[in-house]
Amino acid sequence: MVIRELATLDEYPHLRRVFDLSFRRGYAERHHSAPDGLFRTLCDPDERATIFRLEFERLLKTGFESGFVDDDLLGRLRSGDDRNLASARSELETWSFFHERGFPLMPRPPGKAARRGDLRITTEPSVHVEVKAILDREDEEQETRVASKLQKCCHETSGVTGWITLEVLQVAQDFSGRAFKSWLRRSTAEGRQTKEYEDQSGLIVKVSWTSSDEEMTHPYVVHMFGVRSSQSQNFAYSSVKNACEQLPADGPSLVILRSFLSLDHLDDWSLQSTLYGPYSVYIGTGNRDGFRPNNGLFSDKNFRYVSAVGLLSPTWSPSGASYALDIYHNDLARHPLVWSQMCARDVRHLIRINDSELHWEPGNE
Repeated sequence: MVIRELATLDEYPHLRRVFDLSFRRGYAERHHSAPDGLFRTLCDPDERATIFRLEFERLLKTGFESGFVDDDLLGRLRSGDDRNLASARSELETWSFFHERGFPLMPRPPGKAARRGDLRITTEPSVHVEVKAILDREDEEQETRVASKLQKCCHETSGVTGWITLEVLQVAQDFSGRAFKSWLRRSTAEGRQTKEYEDQSGLIVKVSWTSSDEEMTHPYVVHMFGVRSSQSQNFAYSSVKNACEQLPADGPSLVILRSFLSLDHLDDWSLQSTLYGPYSVYIGTGNRDGFRPNNGLFSDKNFRYVSAVGLLSPTWSPSGASYALDIYHNDLARHPLVWSQMCARDVRHLIRINDSELHWEPGNE
């Protein structure tokens, strides 16, 4: 792809302020053969890129006028590095989201740099906010297909009783579902011990037997690892854990995750599995509602200072991007986040209402 002329940014003063002509020419030379999102926004004259320019201009305008944009953020925007750009953009999106909904905000709160968060919602009590951009990893699509096929195999396996946890230790696309089901039946007959399944395709699955209070009345159940391989699950866990470590521990805190994955695998399902524990589903004859035991990241005593984790998600339309924020509350937090204090348009809250049930509370319309 060759760009003979750059897009004109006459109608985008804040884009021109951040990315001058010299920067855009250099970026076009380096990226014209493999255009990315920033190339489309700054350099591509195609009218279909207008929607992205409008959105980026809106975010920058809000950031400049409200005092959020500083030298650090500008440096990351201009760095040319995907991770730096995504982190700066996600902070702009988060700031804009709360600012447009009337939340009182403080940029770059004072305190120890490594433990202060990216912004503070200055309600009473105030809420420290850390923003984390999540970028692509390899093999996400393959891992998801394998984990989904394993779950289907478990649903179709007859004669298996009890609760099991499945973890994909090594991914292989072309494994035999029939062979896995036969092995599962045989391993069950040999005793309830932790075992690893491996076949010629290279697939390795760890199968661990567990127990449950409901086993006496509903014994035919499989305990799945969130329809994700252990590698994907660890990825979600690590993303949340790293963001949490940037927060102070002296008051309510909120981690905001913004996914830039081309295959959106940091979704509601994987977050609930990470934070509250893997989902338990019924297999064999009949169907029963599943639940999440409280054995995820929130149950770790080292993360009791984290009040909640939010997932900020954009939806694109011909008129631009709209954002929604899902907030997952930690019922074991030392400083709980008051969900009614955080109600706003396009915000909803996941609250634990008892030992086995979670409930979504909608925000204000």
